[in-house]
Amino acid sequence: MEARLVVAQLWGELANSEQELLWVRFYEQRSQAEIAGILDTSQVQVSRLLTRLLAKLQALIDADAEPTSSHDAATPTGSHRCRRADKMITLHRK
Repeated sequence: MEARLVVAQLWGELANSEQELLWVRFYEQRSQAEIAGILDTSQVQVSRLLTRLLAKLQALIDADAEPTSSHDAATPTGSHRCRRADKMITLHRK
């Protein structure tokens, strides 16, 4: 599955602050140092936040890929849980 589609499906699972961090880092392509300046924190802290957030996304992706029941696990064509974002947030800059 394309990475953008996966993130769009899981977007609603993230807190607003997590959504904003991903938006600024990957959509606006800001550096960790730039984000640190915005958040008034260190680049190391931004790196830690991003590492935890990306691990959370991976865990959500892994959970999404697990079959919903033992019957589904045995059936190659079984249905899988699919989370969809209800809406995208609008990033408000301060």
